[in-house]
Amino acid sequence: MPENGGDVLMIDELLKLSREISHAVKYEVDYITEKGDGGKVVGMGADGTPTSAVDRVAEEVVLDILYEKDMPVKVVSEEAGEVVIGREHEMVLALDPVDGTFNAVRGIPFYSISMAYSNSDKFEDVFFGYVFDLSLENEYYTFHGSAFKNGEIIKVSPKKKLEDADIIYYGGNQSLLENVKRTRLFGCASLELCLVAEGKMDVFYDCRNKLRTFDVSAGVAIIESAGGTATDENGKRITGKISVDEKINVIASNTFLHSRIMRVCNES
Repeated sequence: MPENGGDVLMIDELLKLSREISHAVKYEVDYITEKGDGGKVVGMGADGTPTSAVDRVAEEVVLDILYEKDMPVKVVSEEAGEVVIGREHEMVLALDPVDGTFNAVRGIPFYSISMAYSNSDKFEDVFFGYVFDLSLENEYYTFHGSAFKNGEIIKVSPKKKLEDADIIYYGGNQSLLENVKRTRLFGCASLELCLVAEGKMDVFYDCRNKLRTFDVSAGVAIIESAGGTATDENGKRITGKISVDEKINVIASNTFLHSRIMRVCNES
């Protein structure tokens, strides 16, 4: 999902905005989690799941900044649902203010904020993806066909043999586990996709029909800009509406491993 819209100036401005938002969110998340109040349930989100205090605080920070700047954007987020800012929105922001809430609340250093900007409400129209590691402060983003970590270009793993692959596996096809080297699970899809984008892990596989578009839209954009491939369980490009209700599956890796994964899954 490399950029298909937006000029260099627009992307540069969105990068600056995303950095401002991320650091403001980190400040508030650090404060509430250090107090031990982050896991308190404070309501129900638009997606029908309980809202933790840390999620609500982070989302409010993002919305406050966007309202202050009068950004012409429709925000799609798991807590608030859809929020239109500005008189006429020109973009859609797929937002996960805290991806990996469990990790954040328990003090496990693997959670992030994920933001993907799209020209429409379609997943395939995302033109800029940004993921910020709220614990270690690493940032990942796309910029006109390339993927970056902390300003340096990153690429997916060059591995070609599935039996040598280290994969992030959430479920969907048990036969795959018999053909890989090792599995890991970290509990934060956006950052896990970034691990694949920078070649630290080789595959991300989640075909449980549980992922939401705002969970993975930025990570998928980053993987594709890093030279990788991301599809649904049928090997087709991921499409669909950026919404609270939409559920998707994601298989992401380099192109060599992806074809081998699809072969294994189709044979089982």
